[in-house]
Amino acid sequence: MKKKQQNATHKPAISVVIPLYNSEHEVKRLVKSLQKQSFDDFEALLVDDGSTDRTAESVIRATGRDKRFTLLRQENAGPGTARNTGLNAAHGEYVTFFDDDDTPDTKLLEHAYNMASRTQADIVIWQTRHQNMVNGKNYPSPDRWDPDAYPQVFDPHEYPDSLFGSFRNWPWDKLFRRRFLIDEGLRFPALYRSEDLAFTCSALACAHRIALLDEELYTYRFGDTTSSTQTLDRAPLDFIESCKLLRLFLEERNLWALYHDSYIQWVGLCVHVNLLGLNTPDAFIQAYRALHEGSLSELGLSEQDPTLFRSDAVADTIDAIEGKPPAEGAFSILHAEIVRMEQSRLQREMEFERIERDILGSRTYRTGKMLLTPARAIRKLNDMRVRHKKHGHRNQR
Repeated sequence: MKKKQQNATHKPAISVVIPLYNSEHEVKRLVKSLQKQSFDDFEALLVDDGSTDRTAESVIRATGRDKRFTLLRQENAGPGTARNTGLNAAHGEYVTFFDDDDTPDTKLLEHAYNMASRTQADIVIWQTRHQNMVNGKNYPSPDRWDPDAYPQVFDPHEYPDSLFGSFRNWPWDKLFRRRFLIDEGLRFPALYRSEDLAFTCSALACAHRIALLDEELYTYRFGDTTSSTQTLDRAPLDFIESCKLLRLFLEERNLWALYHDSYIQWVGLCVHVNLLGLNTPDAFIQAYRALHEGSLSELGLSEQDPTLFRSDAVADTIDAIEGKPPAEGAFSILHAEIVRMEQSRLQREMEFERIERDILGSRTYRTGKMLLTPARAIRKLNDMRVRHKKHGHRNQR
């Protein structure tokens, strides 16, 4: 794409907002990934959220005289407040939010902007991939949305039943029309964790046009134990607060009835996943007690039809929270048992998937010879899954 001249009055097409916290070792790679974009008409707003290392100095060295990059600094207040600082300073027609340790594809901004311009969408959503920071390997995203489930451009009010679960609450796989965010008064809550849930899901719910870009354009890197997504115990109640804010938004906008089922599915899953992700008994106790003593009801999850959760594991977690709480000394045992059961389930699923890949990738299957052999094997595999699921239920109960 042809580069545009930057000047003092120019309004960029896209503002890229990136919160930074102790990111001195990530900044150079991050800046280079933006400078390699095929689309030049952007501004990058890097918000140093009270880092205690040399993040600011690293930004200055990496960006040099590149006028597209602006360093903003604030006292440490969390990624939500940092993103709001960047959003308040943004001038772009569209805005996107990257994480400091991730990597955008070189054509991300170009393709996202072209889609937004062509469709006049409030939000553009693209596909992502995951990268393990320990071994460097890339994986298909487990959060990949189904391109066949929705039109390429759609009004979410016409497809409400699984909106949040389909497109999740990540801000880094989406481009937002800035005027839309301003008109709807959308801002991130001042939380250290799960701040993106209330913001992104609220935006999805009140948008009128969402466009889908079925291309893997962003690499989410995981495995860094210092990342906020890997340190859930620091603020174990934030996910509850964010879910409450989403419900409040839906009620205030008269959208609660429309998105009720999608909300219940997604927030129920959030409760389940966040409880599993808490590593210390103290953090687990805080979250469990808060949910048991009223927050579960405030979230709207109490006495729900369990089929709405679309997952037996989620339904069992909600049942356990609603039931009689364990004795003080049993919390750590309960937490360890929940984690153990989930790890066992995940290991079984991974083994099933490996067997299935071996079957479907076999020469016999590919060439069409002896078709009954892999078909029978797959049926046997499905029978194994059913037996394991029933067995797991009996153990959990």
